[in-house]
Amino acid sequence: MNALTEELTVSVLINHILIYWNQHPRPMTCCKSRRVVVLAILLLFLTNFAPVSAQRNSAQLVSKREVTINVKVVLVGFDSQSVNTSYLIWNSPQTRYQLTLLPGLSTDTTYSIQYDVAFAPSSFVQDFASYLNSIGKVEKRTNVLWNESYFTIQGSYFLNYTHYPINATNTLYSADDVESWLLRHSDDYGGLEPDGYTLIIADLSKQLPSVSPKQFESLANRRPVILTPHFYNKTFTDHDLDIKLNRRYMTAWGGHSRLFFIDLSAGPGHAAEQLPIQLASWANSMKPDSPYWSSWLTQYIADYVFGALYNVFLPDFVYPLNYARTYRVNIFVIDNRSYRHPTIQSTLDIDEVRKQLSSLLSFATVEVDAQYLDLPDFIDFSTVVRSATSPSLAGLTPIVDARLVYDWLSESGQGHIGNFTETVRNFDNYDIPVFVFAFDGNYTFGFTYKEYVARDVDFDRTIWGVALYDMVLISHSATDLVRGNYVAPRQPGLGFGFTNTVIHEVGHMLGLMHPFATSYDPTENFVSSVMAYYPYEDSFSQFDKDALLRGYADQLIRNTVQFLRSSVFDLINWPDIDAANSKLRDAEFAYDTMNYTKATEDAFDAYTSASRAHLLGGGSLSNQAIVWGVSVFSFLFGVFMTAVALRRRARGEGGVTRESARPRCSVCRGDLTWIPQYQRWYCYRCQRYE
Repeated sequence: MNALTEELTVSVLINHILIYWNQHPRPMTCCKSRRVVVLAILLLFLTNFAPVSAQRNSAQLVSKREVTINVKVVLVGFDSQSVNTSYLIWNSPQTRYQLTLLPGLSTDTTYSIQYDVAFAPSSFVQDFASYLNSIGKVEKRTNVLWNESYFTIQGSYFLNYTHYPINATNTLYSADDVESWLLRHSDDYGGLEPDGYTLIIADLSKQLPSVSPKQFESLANRRPVILTPHFYNKTFTDHDLDIKLNRRYMTAWGGHSRLFFIDLSAGPGHAAEQLPIQLASWANSMKPDSPYWSSWLTQYIADYVFGALYNVFLPDFVYPLNYARTYRVNIFVIDNRSYRHPTIQSTLDIDEVRKQLSSLLSFATVEVDAQYLDLPDFIDFSTVVRSATSPSLAGLTPIVDARLVYDWLSESGQGHIGNFTETVRNFDNYDIPVFVFAFDGNYTFGFTYKEYVARDVDFDRTIWGVALYDMVLISHSATDLVRGNYVAPRQPGLGFGFTNTVIHEVGHMLGLMHPFATSYDPTENFVSSVMAYYPYEDSFSQFDKDALLRGYADQLIRNTVQFLRSSVFDLINWPDIDAANSKLRDAEFAYDTMNYTKATEDAFDAYTSASRAHLLGGGSLSNQAIVWGVSVFSFLFGVFMTAVALRRRARGEGGVTRESARPRCSVCRGDLTWIPQYQRWYCYRCQRYE
C-alpha cells in the first residue's frame, strides 16, 4: 500500500474523530486542544511508516453473482430407451437469469443448473401404483372441460373458447399423502437431491384409471361417454370463517419439502387446461415405433422441467428485496358494512399472520398489529370511497375503484396514509401498511382499465387484494364473509376471512411471485403455497422460503463483495476486512448446503463489516492528485473545525450541527436520492433503499 493511500485513510479517520468530538462537547483546555493537533500529526506520521503489507482490489460498479443449483429429475413410468437424457438436459434451462419484474431489472444473480436425470426402476413404479390404488377414492361428478376451435369470417380466423360439462368418474388421491409417501420411499428411486431440488415426472396411464384416446374420441364426436380421469386433491378450510374448499382437479403437488411431483397422465381438468400425455401423444399422432417419438417425448418432458424450474425452484421476484432485522405489518381493518355479521374482529387472526410470516422470515423479528375501524368515522375517507363506488351494472360485479382509494392514501398521491401510520424502511425496521376493507353488499376493489368496457359479462374485474409496494389494499364484500350461504351444497354462516389474503399480499410486498406467474406452465399452481391460487394454503412452501432467503443472501453477498473489491486495505480497516471475508466464507458454505437462513445471517454480518471497512478505508479513489488533495483538505478541515469548536466552547457557546435537509444513508452516510416510483430514498453507493 502506497503512502498516499495511507495518508488519505488516516486523514479520514482523524476527521471522523474530530467530527465526533465536535458533536459530543466536552470541556477542554487550550493545552488539551494543542494535544489534539499533535496527536493527529503523530498518527499520520506513524501510519506512513507502519510495516503493513496489504492489497487493493479493483473497483467495479456492480458485483455480479453466479452460483450453481442442483436439480434431480426422476422419470417414473418412462422407457429409458424412449427418453434421450442428453437431449432432455439440452432442452431444459441451463442458466437462469433472475429478474425483479418491477421495475424490470436483473437481480445481478445468475444460476447455473446442474442436472441429474434418473429413471425409477419398474419395482418402484409397481409399488407406487399399488399405493395410489389403495388410497384412491372414486367420485362420480360433472367435470368442466374446455374447447378451443377456430372458425373463419370473411377470410379471417377467430378463436372460439368455451367451457362445457362432461360426466366423469374421478379417482382422487390425497395430495399431501402422496407427497409424504414419495419422501419416505425416496431411496427406492435413487434418493432425493441432497443439496438441491427433486422433480418427479410420472406417466401412470397404464397403472391408474385414466382418460383414454378412445374416450376422448367419443367425446369429440359427441357420442355418450363417461370419462375416467384421476386427480390429486386436498380439502382446505378458511382459517377465520371456516368455509370448506375441495380442490379436486390437481395434476401435481409439492412444496412441503424440496420435492415437486407432476403426473403427466392425470386429468384433463379445467384447473390447468392441459391434455394428459396419453391424449397429447394421440392428438399429435405420436406412436412409440415412430422415428420422431423419442424426440417428441423428450421435448414434451423438458417443457415441464422448464416450468418447474422457472416457476417454483428459481422464480423471479415481483419487487426489489428489502432486508431488515424487524418487519412490522400494520393492518387497518375498516368496516363499511350495513349489517355487521360476522363481527369484524372474527375476520382476521394476527397470530396466524405472524406465525406464517415468521416461518418465511426466519432470520428476523416479525411484528403484526391490527386496528379495527369504522369507515363512517372518517368523513373525508368515507367520501372518497363513496365517490369511487361504481354503479351495479347488469351482469358485472360492482367495484370500488382501487386507484382512487390508493391516490387518497399514498405518499405519491394525496398522502393521507400519514393520518394512520408512519412508514419506516431501513436495515432495522421495514414497515408494511395493510388497509383491509369490508364493503357492503357484493362490492370489492377493482380496476377500471379501458379493456373492461366491452369485455364479456363473465369477465371478472374484481380483486381481493393488491400489493402496491408502498402499501397493500385488500377488500372482501359482505357476501364473501358469508359465502357459504350461496354455494352448493350450502355451508350456512361460513365464509372467507381476511387472514389468507393478508398473508398472500404481504408475500408479494416482500417480493414473492405467484408460482404460476409465468406463461411457462400452469402446473405449478398446484403447490402447497399461500402464493398459489388453486389451493387455499395459509403457509408458504419450501420453495417460497428458499427463493426469498436465497435472494436476501445473494443480495448481501453481492454487496459485500462489491465493498471488499472497492475498499482500500490499511492498518485501520483490516480487522473489518478480515471479519467480512470470514463471514463471507461461512455464508457461502451455508448457501451451498441450502441453509439459506444462516447464509442470510452470515452474509449480513459480512456486509456490515465490509461496509465499515469501506468507510474507514476512505472508499476507492485511485487518482493520486485527488488522494493528496482530499487527504490534505480533510485533515486541515478537521483541525480547523476543531479549533472553531474549541473557541466557541471557550466562549460558552454550545450547539449541534444542523443536519442536512437531504437524509443520509444509515450505512455509508452518503446522500440519498428520492425515487418517486417507490416513494423511497435510495443509496446508489450501497444499492439499497432506506
